Amino acid sequence: MRSSSLQTLHLLLLLSFLCIPYNVNSANLVRFAVMASNRPDLNNTRTVLSAVDDAVGFVNDNLLSDGVSLMHSTILTDCYNLSEAEQVVASLPQTSPPTVALLGGGCSLVTGHIANVTKIPIISYYSTSPSLNDSFPLLFTLRPSDSLIPPALARIFKEFGWSQVALATQTVSQYNKLHQILDEVFQSSDIDISQHSIFSYPLGSDLPGIDKFLESQSHIFFLNCDPKISLLILCQAYKKGLYYPNYMWITLGWYPPSWWDITPTDCSTSQLKRVLHRSFSISSIRSVSDDHSIESYVFDGVHALALAVNRTIEANKSIIDEGSALIQELPQVLKDLEFNGLTGKVDFKSKEDNSTVLIVQYRRDSSNDLMQTNVAYYDIRQSIFKYMNNTTATDVFPDGIPPDGTPIKIVNTVHIGITVIIITMQVIGFSMLIICLLFNILFRNRKIVKLNSPNLNYIIITGVTVMMVGLTFYYLPLQSKPALRVICTIRRICSTLGHFVAFTVALVKTWRVHYIFRSPSMKKKAPSDSKLFLVALVIVALESLLSIALLVPDVVYSPVGTTIDRERTSTVNEQGVSVMYCIADCGTTNFYLTWVVLTVIVSFISHAVAVTLAFRIRSIEVDAINDYKYTSAIVYTSTVLLILLVAVIFALNDYVNVFVFCVTLLVFGEGLVFLSLTFIPKMIALYKDPKGDKIFSHQTGIGAASCHVQSVDNGKDKITPLSPSTPAASHNAASDLSSENELNSIQPQTLTGQSSEMTAVPTRKRE
Repeated sequence: MRSSSLQTLHLLLLLSFLCIPYNVNSANLVRFAVMASNRPDLNNTRTVLSAVDDAVGFVNDNLLSDGVSLMHSTILTDCYNLSEAEQVVASLPQTSPPTVALLGGGCSLVTGHIANVTKIPIISYYSTSPSLNDSFPLLFTLRPSDSLIPPALARIFKEFGWSQVALATQTVSQYNKLHQILDEVFQSSDIDISQHSIFSYPLGSDLPGIDKFLESQSHIFFLNCDPKISLLILCQAYKKGLYYPNYMWITLGWYPPSWWDITPTDCSTSQLKRVLHRSFSISSIRSVSDDHSIESYVFDGVHALALAVNRTIEANKSIIDEGSALIQELPQVLKDLEFNGLTGKVDFKSKEDNSTVLIVQYRRDSSNDLMQTNVAYYDIRQSIFKYMNNTTATDVFPDGIPPDGTPIKIVNTVHIGITVIIITMQVIGFSMLIICLLFNILFRNRKIVKLNSPNLNYIIITGVTVMMVGLTFYYLPLQSKPALRVICTIRRICSTLGHFVAFTVALVKTWRVHYIFRSPSMKKKAPSDSKLFLVALVIVALESLLSIALLVPDVVYSPVGTTIDRERTSTVNEQGVSVMYCIADCGTTNFYLTWVVLTVIVSFISHAVAVTLAFRIRSIEVDAINDYKYTSAIVYTSTVLLILLVAVIFALNDYVNVFVFCVTLLVFGEGLVFLSLTFIPKMIALYKDPKGDKIFSHQTGIGAASCHVQSVDNGKDKITPLSPSTPAASHNAASDLSSENELNSIQPQTLTGQSSEMTAVPTRKRE
């Protein structure tokens, strides 16, 4: 409390002392007040006051009308003691002559507060807060606003390939406003603020939350705060080794010269210089070709006031005697004022449009002095980033551009060993497909093959081919999200569509045998291969439409990308950046989950139907037409494989090599089962009975069912009855089956009292 009172007394004494006019002999004195800071970390007061003295002397001698002179008084303010500044400013109208304008201040917080309560114009020489723009009609800022910094920062990030930043914001209006603008610009530029820490002005050397801020993933730090907070952060950064070449610091460019020496910290000046080495300061200025020091802005502020006074007096010479009238006229004159000053063209209307953002780099020289070098600028009007003084990116960062800390994602592909195994499986699968296809083509007219519906076998071959082709998309390298979307969809379609195509044929063939033998009737005609072919296509088409209806939206909305590879542990490289091993992730949506559920349900229903039909025809002992044993084996095997496949998809998706190996092995195994159980038994039967003479000869039994053989003769049906007295005729009729209707030709009848010596009579087992 005592300290505050002494400080107030000191300010008032200094104020009264500095109220002495420069030219006491002048009849027409125009008074203005200068606001400067008394804070140690912003202690450029001597520089400001010296510049004011020089400027006042110049304009009194060279610019002002005869008989008119400027005089000034000084107000020392504390940015965080606004009530004191307000009391001093309130006393200005009582001065003699009255104070017609304020020059200042360097602190935006004080400038905004005073502009909100005072009724005299303020010419601010160094305030840059975005919150001051167009908010106060009596405030005229010489330096462009910090609101220009965010787009320049976004362009700097693009230049050096940075995509994230850690942001420290002080809880003061000017910094909060800058943070809002930064957030908007960075979002539109795809720059992530990975860590945003908020700090209050510290009373001592303790700064709560600093450790969390420095533990940010980002290696690029932007300090949106006062120099004192910046120094406390930089000191801790030095202790943690967070400096170039692995880290990058960016500060505001309006900090006073040698600001790292002003506020004492736990670190030495040399240590702070080490952290600042190769860091950036960024500030908005009028032009890179002009002077942008604080002295120049102060000089241009006094210059602007002198010109405004001149023009006001020229319009009304008697106004000099009326202080209140002069105060009322000055704002409009200042608003229309334009002139070329030390800092460039001074224009209070459009200063933002013609401004530039300067990028300065701190560099340590051989004597450990920290030098400031202009390296680049950003032209606001043209939105152009340019290096200065023949500087290049290599000159700016000779040891390499600091990383932004974004984890390096290495997308692991399938191990070469797994790839070789998959290709080997494909070679085996395609080889077997070729063998089965040639067998079906070359021997399609043999009785054993013909009774097995060779045309339907082509559909099985097609389904297995789709499954084998689909294996390719499990080891292809993935380069982009669109490619990943396509590949993920093809994977899902090939594995399920191939299964449905092949299994549907086995189902309809089993149904035909059941149709013939479980519902005997002389007038009933069994469906032909062409009808069964059409039925199979309709079933496959419905299943395909179901997949398309659910997988097409899944392709559009699926969050494809990458996920952590659980087979490898993340590491940290020599720059302190995390190296994450990832795998391509197809992602899941509700459409995909619905598709999986419906696919499983349809598969289990079709499998249940197939098993039921196979069980009901198990007593039919004509192996050439009754594949119930093989159908049952296909159902049992594919059911187990389907359950395992669903489990692998959901349980092992994050283990790329295990996942791909298991899925491809299951799909390959399912295709192999279809081919093996469909064609190998027929190959063996054909080898044992090339002409098909023994297809029916071994089928005998008590209480057997006799058959009529129905063949096609010139497009008409001809019925040849078989009887016990004509076994030769029966055998010859069975041997003469010659069209795709041969299976249709077998029509069972129930006979009683027949001899068991009949030939060519398919029978049911005694039950």
